[in-house]
Amino acid sequence: MAERITENLVRDALREFGYYGPDNGISIEEQKSEIARIKGLLSKASKNTKGNKGYPEFIISNKKDTNFLIVFECKPDVKKHESPNRDKAVEYAVDGVIHYAKHLSKEYTVLAVAVSGTTKGSLKVSNFLYPCGSTDYKNLVNEAGVVVESLISFEDYYRLVSFDPEVEKKRHSDLLAFSRELHELIWTKAKVSEEDKPLLVSGTLIALMNAAFVKTFSALSPEDMQDAWLGAIKKELNKAEIPQAKKDNMLQPYSAIAVHPNLAKPDSKLSKEYPDGVFKEIISRINNNVWPFISIYHNFDVVGQFYGEFLKYTAGDKKALGIVLTPRHVAELFSLTTDVGPKDKVLDICAGTGGFLISAVQHMLKKSVSDEERQDIKRNRLIGIENSPKMFALAASNMILRGDGKANLHQGSCFDDAIIKSVKDMLPNIGMLNPPYAQSKSDAELHELYFYEAYVGCA
Repeated sequence: MAERITENLVRDALREFGYYGPDNGISIEEQKSEIARIKGLLSKASKNTKGNKGYPEFIISNKKDTNFLIVFECKPDVKKHESPNRDKAVEYAVDGVIHYAKHLSKEYTVLAVAVSGTTKGSLKVSNFLYPCGSTDYKNLVNEAGVVVESLISFEDYYRLVSFDPEVEKKRHSDLLAFSRELHELIWTKAKVSEEDKPLLVSGTLIALMNAAFVKTFSALSPEDMQDAWLGAIKKELNKAEIPQAKKDNMLQPYSAIAVHPNLAKPDSKLSKEYPDGVFKEIISRINNNVWPFISIYHNFDVVGQFYGEFLKYTAGDKKALGIVLTPRHVAELFSLTTDVGPKDKVLDICAGTGGFLISAVQHMLKKSVSDEERQDIKRNRLIGIENSPKMFALAASNMILRGDGKANLHQGSCFDDAIIKSVKDMLPNIGMLNPPYAQSKSDAELHELYFYEAYVGCA
């Protein structure tokens, strides 16, 4: 019965930290689980080695990251907190929670918490991290590298776990693999055209930057989803420090997605698989797999890498965008060859999805030394021109997802006198160009050399 006292103390602490709060997406199960994956992993996790199921005192899961668990093992006697070799799972709190975490870590990243003691003031707490797929565990540490020896809020636990290098690397790898999975879903289920696939994804990423949309989209009907999606994009674009005309140019391609019939009224054959519609399924998957990199890591670069990986699959289809996108390694080579730095101004008159500009800004930011210089780079030192409205929207979205740099993107022809004058006034000194190739003699007016001449005219 003394063990119940320890469990009550843990329960009180969880309540104090808001784990039991309404609509917080956190689920707490005690000595059992209704989650099939957990039940399967613990089917032979009994601490007495008899082969039947065993469960820790508390299992905490959440909707934000369904691949993350917190598990607790409690003991009333602090002398039974930890054995010398951590191999007595029945008798000791640390040994027991590590035992369960080892089983669960085959499919989850697990935070294992051992608690012993019967009074609030005497509680002894140990926190261990078992990264998904890892063969070993480690102490949980804070930002300063100090071992955490207390119970903390779910948000704090999740943040500290997320910044573990092993966990972050695994999530990054999973994110890039998800890009192909998402491409297959859109291709086979949503029936969205090749050229509109990237717009669907980039628009969703921008919409998820809107806090109100994130909170409400799961409750929307399939019929209402598209209007809400477009509205969220519009609100986020309105925050951007760019002229209204450019915002309108960006929004126009997304408007076509917002009336796509396959997204508003999904095929009846998919109703059992996706009862809330395939559009909501796409948004949910992006929210679950990509959004943690924005909301937790604030790592727009990784989100940009995911988006670039997705574009790669789309560009792999010969009919995709009607254009060959510059490979990332070629864009990197251009930045290295020009030794681009914080004082340069980089111009791409055939910007496409912004690959050259993104590579350039990354190199420039690495060499910057102050926040003022970094802001100057993002606002004033990237210049792009893209004629296709859809490609322009993708380029501007790509820049937004990287943090900034879209202010000096122009939607129009690089042969347009007004655009040439506007660009020339900014005095670019580095050009990066992968022009479209003339397909036949009839395309002579768009010969590659004319694009080079247009660049010279802008410089």
